Order: sequence, then structure tokens, then C-alpha cells
Amino acid sequence: MEVPLAQTHTAARCNMIIFVLSDHCTGAFYSEIAFFPLLPDARAFLGRAWSQKRDYAFQGLPKLLTIPRTVQEAFPLLADAVQELGISPINVTSGFQSGIRAVGTIERSMPIAINHSVAQAHEWLRRICISGAEDVSRVRGKSKIELWRSGIPDMRLPPEGWGNGA
Repeated sequence: MEVPLAQTHTAARCNMIIFVLSDHCTGAFYSEIAFFPLLPDARAFLGRAWSQKRDYAFQGLPKLLTIPRTVQEAFPLLADAVQELGISPINVTSGFQSGIRAVGTIERSMPIAINHSVAQAHEWLRRICISGAEDVSRVRGKSKIELWRSGIPDMRLPPEGWGNGA
């Protein structure tokens, strides 16, 4: 049962929310899960996604960002916040632009995590992000994360504390 993101506060049940930030060109992605009503701030999620991580190379600020309409409705200040970082938002014209490929990867593996603790589900999702990025792409036999790294001439990270509203 899906509940529109902006309406999760009215839902009678606890809803799992999958946050996904996906690189459109390579398919590498970073993802987190949350359970409403403890829905984390989307800006904080982006701050973690764009920051350096101990065990996952996906990091850095993009030049362009698609923000799906449902996300814009649920987090109306998000587009302005990313523009402050010099990131240009682009209008999403289809689900494929909004990272639906990554969501499909997550959902195909979801039955594995359904009957486990939240901590186990978080660990499972971290491993899915890493293993998905290590998959060999259709381009020159490189992994998705290798292609992602080679496409970034200069790595910019968010200012310290940006995801915390600083």
C-alpha cells in the first residue's frame, strides 16, 4: 500500500519511506530508509548523501539535481536549499528521471529485509548501495562507481553542518 509522501502524516499505519539519491548517468545511488512519523529532513538526508562516508565512495555535490514533484510538495524549502549550494534543480518529467531504477533495485531485494529489525534493514540497505555501485556497467566494463568517479573532475562537498540546517 503506497501513501503519497505529503500525506504520510495522515496515514493510520507506520509507513516505510525510502530516500534515494541516484546518479542519472551511472545508476550509482545512496539510500536510507525511515519510518513515518519519524520522517527525517530531506536536507539532512542530502547532507549525508553528499558527505564523505567511511565505506562508500558516493559523495560530492552535483551540478544538477532532479527533485520529483512529490518530494517538492513534502519538502517545499528543499529546492531553495540546494540552490544555495550552486546546484541547479531541473524539472522532473518522468519517474525514470527521479531515480526509479534505484528504487526498483531496492524493492526487488525488499523481501529479504521485511522480517528483520530496523538496524538490520539499515545495514542491508547500506550493502545494497555498495554492491549495486560495484556492478559492472554496460560502458567499457567499468563498475558504476568507477564511471561515477571518472565523471567528476572536481569534487565539492557540502559545507560542514549543511545537512543539519547550518
